[in-house]
Amino acid sequence: LYFADKLREWKYHTFDTEIIINTEASDDASTVVYSDRAGKPTAIKVIIRKPEGFEPHAGQILYVLIPSIDHVWHPFSLACATPDEHIELHIGIRGKTEIDAKAGRWVQPPETATWTYQLLEQVRALVQLSVDKTKIQSLPALVKGPYGSSFTNPFDPKFEAGAVIIGAGTGLTSALSV
Repeated sequence: LYFADKLREWKYHTFDTEIIINTEASDDASTVVYSDRAGKPTAIKVIIRKPEGFEPHAGQILYVLIPSIDHVWHPFSLACATPDEHIELHIGIRGKTEIDAKAGRWVQPPETATWTYQLLEQVRALVQLSVDKTKIQSLPALVKGPYGSSFTNPFDPKFEAGAVIIGAGTGLTSALSV
């Protein structure tokens, strides 16, 4: 029964897609790296092409697998709403980064590089290609989901009261999707 359920999940909830990098597009339509005042990368806003049949709702999560990094599913809260054209994720850069004087940018040693840092490096490379070739670049990815439904009841017409949504820490991304 377990394997039948996993097969069903793979067939009906797993989508081939890609992360979009387009330096000529607005920040709403392209993956963007956010940095602090010192230039240290702190987060990546990842824009993923929404596959056909993927119907997200506010507050849900999805799992992302990027084969060029590893073959592990990573969970993230959605930062997009149902009518949005793309899937939006906000991913914090984890791990200890140090400034590389030669390269003039923040790096992690390859032997201790986190998954989020490896994603950052691939995004950086694709952003440079997009700038050099003035065209859209993409990074193949798989998404599984969406799962959960934490913010659907406040928008149900049978509930007349409004909703106050407070998000902090990991809950902030889910609150953004509302």
